[in-house]
Amino acid sequence: MSSNNSKEIIFTREENCLGCNKCIARCPIPEAHIAYEINGLTKVKVDPTKCINCGHCIEVCDHNARDYIDDTERFFEDLKNGKKITIVASSSIFVNIPYYKKLFGYLKSLGVSHFFNTTIGTEISIWSFLKYFNENKDSEKIKSFINQSCPAIVHYVERYKPELIDYLIPVQSPEICTSIYVNKYQDINTDIAYISPCVGKKEEINDKNTGQHIKYNVTFKKLLKYLEENNLYLSKYEEVDFDKSEMSDGFGLITSSSGGLTDFLSNVLNDKWIRNLNGPRLSFMYLKQYMERVEQNKALPDILDITSCIHGCNKGTACVRGTDVDDIGKKLYEFKKNFENNNSFDNYEPFYWCDNNLNYQDYLRKYNDKSYLIKQYKEPYELEYDKVFKDLHKPDCTSRTINCISCGYGSCKEFARAIFNNSNIHSNCIFYNRKVLEVEHLKEELISIVNHELRTPLTSILGSLSLVTNQTLEDVPIKTKDLIDIAYNNCVRLVSIVNDILDMEKIAAGKMEFSFETVSLKELIDYTVKSNIPFAQKFNVKLTVVDDLPYNTKIYVDKNRFCQVMTNIISNAIKFSHPNSEVLIKLSKHNNFLRIAVQDFGVGIPEKYKSRIFDKFTQAAHVSNRSRGGTGLGLNITKSIVERFSGKISFESELNKGTTFFVDLREKLESKDNKSPHILHIEDSEIILSIVEKVLMPVAQVSQARTYKDAINLIENEKFDLIIIDITLPDGSGLQLLPLIDSSIPTVIFSGEEEDFEATKSLNKKPDVYMTKTTVNSDKLINLIQAMLSEIIDKNKIKASN
Repeated sequence: MSSNNSKEIIFTREENCLGCNKCIARCPIPEAHIAYEINGLTKVKVDPTKCINCGHCIEVCDHNARDYIDDTERFFEDLKNGKKITIVASSSIFVNIPYYKKLFGYLKSLGVSHFFNTTIGTEISIWSFLKYFNENKDSEKIKSFINQSCPAIVHYVERYKPELIDYLIPVQSPEICTSIYVNKYQDINTDIAYISPCVGKKEEINDKNTGQHIKYNVTFKKLLKYLEENNLYLSKYEEVDFDKSEMSDGFGLITSSSGGLTDFLSNVLNDKWIRNLNGPRLSFMYLKQYMERVEQNKALPDILDITSCIHGCNKGTACVRGTDVDDIGKKLYEFKKNFENNNSFDNYEPFYWCDNNLNYQDYLRKYNDKSYLIKQYKEPYELEYDKVFKDLHKPDCTSRTINCISCGYGSCKEFARAIFNNSNIHSNCIFYNRKVLEVEHLKEELISIVNHELRTPLTSILGSLSLVTNQTLEDVPIKTKDLIDIAYNNCVRLVSIVNDILDMEKIAAGKMEFSFETVSLKELIDYTVKSNIPFAQKFNVKLTVVDDLPYNTKIYVDKNRFCQVMTNIISNAIKFSHPNSEVLIKLSKHNNFLRIAVQDFGVGIPEKYKSRIFDKFTQAAHVSNRSRGGTGLGLNITKSIVERFSGKISFESELNKGTTFFVDLREKLESKDNKSPHILHIEDSEIILSIVEKVLMPVAQVSQARTYKDAINLIENEKFDLIIIDITLPDGSGLQLLPLIDSSIPTVIFSGEEEDFEATKSLNKKPDVYMTKTTVNSDKLINLIQAMLSEIIDKNKIKASN
């Protein structure tokens, strides 16, 4: 699961996400999603700074990969701890939880004493709305007003269209109006929990402009899930209804449906143009058009009643799934008919009560321009679009306007824009993947041809030429001998090129085989240098080894691949050296690494090539100088092999003065009995286990425990030189293992949370080192562990000598 910070409301369960892109396709703000790749699998997460928390991505996700945070757990926890809380429930509770009276009976048993329906606040909100409208309808500045009851609409305007803030009716939503009424006019001063149909209400109730009267957004979906998970059956509880109030259950009952407010306003303001829009795509598309009409001074509706949910709050994004729209419609139709038979639009009684008892200024609110929170997409220049499209294998207008929706955007240009802004990846395009498959197929065919149809005859030719050149050819003219030598040398070069191409393909496919073993660094260097002496003599270059390391210094590598690395670097140094110069191979220690430096005094590397010297098909010096040969693949292959050894490769170069390549490897440490130090790593994350194992492999033997139980078994039955512990394990706390570990064994806490450090202060057996995963890279971790292991080995050697 992705980690949730305090600002996130909607988040992605990464392990469930299949990268289907439905969330992008259905979201009114496609750029609020970020597509990325893990182990070859596409995932899509939410950018909380851009998300308006409408929740539609949760509704459309078929894989349970999208979820949201509300306050249900905290609400029940606070009730159990004796906190006094009042309930304000959305009127949509009638169609989402028909047995709500039993639910209220259960909540009353937990200490809730008051239950209010938002129909109260709906009447107050509409009354305040009309008050404000009548006072400002003749304004020269604002000619149109937007209903404010949907939080997703408000969040969108504040973030993306702040120019429309003045058009939002500055009246609180029904649940906030109900809460103000409860606090101020009913003199109830407890915290208030809103039983809600909406994911986005959490952000609304936390907004300072709403007065923060409500402390909990308890959604229908999470509430019923809580009851189910805790095996709570409501049938045994008494029925408890809403508290009676001066306000009626009037028209507020049906405004939770789409168009409900429009129906009422059309009767009260029958001479006004009132437009109703619902649904994620249509509503937000229209707001863009509305903004354009504002800028062009075109006619606008007097009132825009707009919501993000197509069926209104009765089927909001946090409502119970499966409720039939027609069943809701039938019930609301009955509410509406009952209302019309018993009320007059001209003399609506609740409004008279509000006029006489309430101050409508209490129910007004402000809005803020929050566009500063959003890092806006950069619009690429045409050349930048062109580069992205070429990378997508889309060279022409036809391929750039397929607009197939598979990426979620429905527009190739929007997708390219997302890639340019690092919010999406090339592999999310189905057209791109088809092209990649075609290229891969062609590449496989080419590799097969190179491997079978080219290398085999080349090997035969090379073998034949080798036999010929090694024989005494007395009757062969000098010119013929020269031609044979040229053929032989070029055949050697061709074989080298073929081998480089095949090695490059093996690395790319992860098929290059390695056979690791502990070997003497000095012996391998001596062998490689001797093997390259004939080549150096051809260029009249001397090879010199400078060794500042102990003779028995060991490394953990594949011998053949190591020699391949050193031969590549040394042969490059020879090729680019001046005649009658030397190449120095220096062995030393550098920052906890063993460093092999290969220094030449030749032509150096031009500045413009330094940044891509390890890229494929890049020459090590002047690209135009083909006399020195080479495919430009050697350093790319070398870098890949060095990294498989958990090492690093780098260089320094000055034009016309020479170049030094550095290969840094970990020393293979050995204890007094010539065995590698034994480390126990206790961790439940496969990714962390893999990373740590990879960086420790050259220096130690690593055992792994994924659970508390497995860790205990290993601690009791095996001997370890050092133990690394994660605190959060699936079946217990890693801290509980500390008392079980021998005091002489160093321990490292490697945890995900910085505050976990506080928990270690009270322990009798304290960890030697506490490290936080989010602040430590693999180099820092391995350097610390290697230093600790070196100290352990030195102590053991001293003990052995005594």
